[in-house]
Amino acid sequence: LKRPAVLAVGRAPLQLGGLIAVLCLVASPASVSHAHLAKSTSSLRSLIAESDVVVRARVIELDTYIAQRGPDEKRRSILRVKVLEVLKGPGVVGEELPVSQHGHGVAHYESGDEALFFLRHLSQSRELHELGSTGELQWYSTQERDDAYVLSRESRRATMQAARRYVAIEKMPTDKRAEALRRITVKLLASRDLQLATSALRDMSRSGKVSLVSKADVPTLIKVIDDPQTSIGVRIALLAALQRRGLVEGDPHWLRLLRRTKGADRLAVIHAAGAHLSPAVNAEVIDILMGTDAAASAAAAIAVGAPGNTAAVVPLSKAILSENPRVAMSAIRGLGKIGTEGARAVLASAAASHPDASVRRRAQAELRVMETHRGESR
Repeated sequence: LKRPAVLAVGRAPLQLGGLIAVLCLVASPASVSHAHLAKSTSSLRSLIAESDVVVRARVIELDTYIAQRGPDEKRRSILRVKVLEVLKGPGVVGEELPVSQHGHGVAHYESGDEALFFLRHLSQSRELHELGSTGELQWYSTQERDDAYVLSRESRRATMQAARRYVAIEKMPTDKRAEALRRITVKLLASRDLQLATSALRDMSRSGKVSLVSKADVPTLIKVIDDPQTSIGVRIALLAALQRRGLVEGDPHWLRLLRRTKGADRLAVIHAAGAHLSPAVNAEVIDILMGTDAAASAAAAIAVGAPGNTAAVVPLSKAILSENPRVAMSAIRGLGKIGTEGARAVLASAAASHPDASVRRRAQAELRVMETHRGESR
């Protein structure tokens, strides 16, 4: 194929690929070890469903093109890929396709990467349809950075099996789809593949009243939650999702994670547990707060900072006197979130007489925030 009739302005720098996962912690704003927040909320299933064409292809080159000259000049990233397999829609194995990338934080590839591409016809985009005026450029991709399904040696087999299965499910009678989706969702959650498990979690988060897992799947999924070889982010998000759906009692599993998890993963569990503060979980996190691990204590001080959590006020009043500035500052944050008169009194005392000037200033700032919120609520 000839190059599209748009002006190339030089080869865009190729960036190292990498797996970036989005894990929704189900009502927890905590950051999670082994995961990065990203814009995309797409799953493998949704990418396939929303595409006209799905292909496995090898990246030949990546160029940046000027799509429009003048004061409103815009540059478009154009991938050239060689089709290795057509999973959905029209296409020919061996064909070379130019593909426009569109959106914010588009997926990045290395020349030679083999990946899945989810394509839409340019006619579907008001902004891009003029790029197809010559007929040579027909397709665009809206894949975000963490939607780059690059097929490494380790991930190729599982990813392709899942993609082919989702394509096959689209063709099934409606009455058979639910069971097929349940089976693949559970399989991906238990796969230990971070990108595939994250994709399944995204599907669960948007499934609404349609359950993609059942009570019968719980024993398999509990093994995932307890598996130290699985990303802690997946384990936390899965537990939160199952608890929200009433499929498990959360306390035993949160307590087990809090007691058994080590290192940075433990900090992620502590933060996430803050969104699930039953009396038993709250007591466990308070024990961590009063422990000797400064990083864990700081995380616990923030985790127990839930509105009205009066049981944490006295422990936080002790933590605010810690010689470790991180623990003291975190205790201030926790007290501010609790927001009771008792919490306010502790902050006022620290603001007036704490021996560390930086702690006094931080407590004063937290008091001002509390007063602002109190005024807005009146």
